[in-house]
Amino acid sequence: MRCSLQEVQLHSSQQKQTISELQAKNSQLSVGVDGLRRRTEELQQDLSGKEQEKVAAVSRVKVELQEQIGHLQAERTAQGGLREKISALEREIKVLSSSHREVLLDKESEMSSMLEKLRLKESEIQRMREDEANRASYLQSAILTYVQGSPLGHYSSPKK
Repeated sequence: MRCSLQEVQLHSSQQKQTISELQAKNSQLSVGVDGLRRRTEELQQDLSGKEQEKVAAVSRVKVELQEQIGHLQAERTAQGGLREKISALEREIKVLSSSHREVLLDKESEMSSMLEKLRLKESEIQRMREDEANRASYLQSAILTYVQGSPLGHYSSPKK
């Protein structure tokens, strides 16, 4: 039984040593697990902070995009108004151009008519001048004939 007692004591001693080693290992592992838990918590906090930063950045970008969309829509509306004004002005220019063209054609026609009247008047004046010159010539000839045929004409005519 002695052997058996020694074996039991040895076995018990080995068991105690194993328990002690296991407790030491368990203690080390607990410290490691605590370290990992703290690291996990730190990483969770980092992740949470980064998530908050991401949400804030996304919100900021959304706000900026909404502002840009608003500006672009306002610009599009303004450009649409300007296009309408341009179209209205182009139509007005066409109407005015057509009206001016008609007035110009009327003035050109009126000018042609006046030039024709002027030509006719100049022709009539020229004819009247020719008639006047012919009458003056006839009158001068008649006066000379009368003066030469009158008894006074013989005395006043120069002697040859």
